[in-house]
Amino acid sequence: MAQQLFNTVFGDFSLYQPDAHTQAYNQADNYLLEQLHARNLQEQSLAIINDNYAALATVLQDFAPACYNDSAIYHYCLRRNLPEHTLAQHTIDQLSQAKEKVFLLRLPKSLHFLNYILAELSCLPDITVLVSGMQKHWPSSFYQAAEHYFDKVDVLDGVKKAKCMVLSQGKAIQDVEATIQLNLEEFDLKLCNYPNVFSREQLDIGSRFLLENFPDLSAASSVLDLACGNGVLGIYAQKKVPELYAHYIDESAFAVQSCLASLALNGIDASRYQVLQNHVLYGLNLKDIDVVLCNPPFHQHQQVSIRIGSEMIKQSKRCLAKDGIMYLVANQQLPYFNLLQKQFRQVSALANNSKFVIYQASEPF
Repeated sequence: MAQQLFNTVFGDFSLYQPDAHTQAYNQADNYLLEQLHARNLQEQSLAIINDNYAALATVLQDFAPACYNDSAIYHYCLRRNLPEHTLAQHTIDQLSQAKEKVFLLRLPKSLHFLNYILAELSCLPDITVLVSGMQKHWPSSFYQAAEHYFDKVDVLDGVKKAKCMVLSQGKAIQDVEATIQLNLEEFDLKLCNYPNVFSREQLDIGSRFLLENFPDLSAASSVLDLACGNGVLGIYAQKKVPELYAHYIDESAFAVQSCLASLALNGIDASRYQVLQNHVLYGLNLKDIDVVLCNPPFHQHQQVSIRIGSEMIKQSKRCLAKDGIMYLVANQQLPYFNLLQKQFRQVSALANNSKFVIYQASEPF
């Protein structure tokens, strides 16, 4: 297990490193910890929001922070760092009931997700929010969001390419719609999207391309929609093949909520599916799946990465039936063909256009 040493003002900590190309922490984490220590706020009731790889929770474990997170990857890293931890864990939609007084927020990628979090925090009385992120991932719209929800916004000087701001005196503004419904008449689909779900405002173009070139699944009895998001691929498959049983898996708690809502909107009976929040397939015992549908994420937080997609391929082959097939849609420029060839004997392109390709992989090694 790869480990990375994190030197902080609270001591040195060994962190689980997801892979050789992924940092378990960055300077934005350090900046938050330095500001917390400099302001002597660590002894107050603490909460951590959007702790990417559990670096902050690990460092601050002795102060018993409450942790608010949307990610199964975070939980996976936290268990690696602190196998026997007793830190209180909450989903992001539980922020409205938070009792803590000091909040450490790692900046999310999505402006809508940030607005949702700040709107919830702005309604909590007498709190201080320390926000940090890397300069290259911090557009001016994030400052505007902070000023919209808080009367007092203190922007600190940048340190080692990281930025930080301190928010207080929330305006108690609840103006963010948590869900949005998409009606896709051309595919006879209705979808519900919660905050932090990929391509929240419209059907993403990769999924659209796969729907337009959907394989014949009439011989299948089970399907796995991996990185399901709102469940669009699996739901489409279940509507085309009414006897199909589906497993929906995503690492985001909000994606799971979106998928469950979308299944209900499309009239899929609850006896025909299970929906799980999980980091890929770790800890699950899925076997003899006939078809895997996958539109893998190509960003991990703000970084372009195929690490998760690569892991999805490796783990998918283990759950497939002997004659099972994996269908994966991806950007033409990403090396998924080579990754699939390392795990499957037969790999071909079902369809492609100028931007995307749908791979069909079978006969796993």
